[in-house]
Order: sequence, then structure tokens, then C-alpha cells
Amino acid sequence: MANSIKQTEERVAEVKRRAEEAVSDVKRQAVVELQKAVRAAEEKANEAVANAHARMEKAVLDARRQATEETLALTNQQTDSSEVSILNFN
Repeated sequence: MANSIKQTEERVAEVKRRAEEAVSDVKRQAVVELQKAVRAAEEKANEAVANAHARMEKAVLDARRQATEETLALTNQQTDSSEVSILNFN
């Protein structure tokens, strides 16, 4: 009887040990998957930031170009009107 109890306890201990190993394996795999997901999210966020930065830079360049064009147009218009005024005095 004592031998039977000992064998049962050994089986229970072995099952418990295997269960703990299985839980540890699942936890390790979950951590690996979580790390992959975090890396993917970081890459996506970095891409989104880079895209937003590129759009902002383009908008600034477009605004500068437009302001330069408008300034040149106004300067040309003022120059033209000054020339007309000079011609009218003669």
C-alpha cells in the first residue's frame, strides 16, 4: 500500500512538473509574440510619423514657393504701375 501511495505521489509530481513546464513554454511564447507585436506597432508608428513629417515639409515648401511667387507678382505689378505713372507724366 505504501508503495502504491508513493507511486501515485511520484506520478502527481511528474504531472505537476510537466504542467508547470507547459505553462512556462506558453508564457515564453506569449512574450515572444508580444515582442513581435510591439516591434510591428513601433515600426508602423515610426512610418506614420515619417509620413506626417514628409507631408508637413512638403506643405512648408509649397507655402514658401507660393509666398515667393506672390511676392514676385506684387513686385512686378508695382514696377509695372510705376512705369505707367512715369510715362503718364511725360
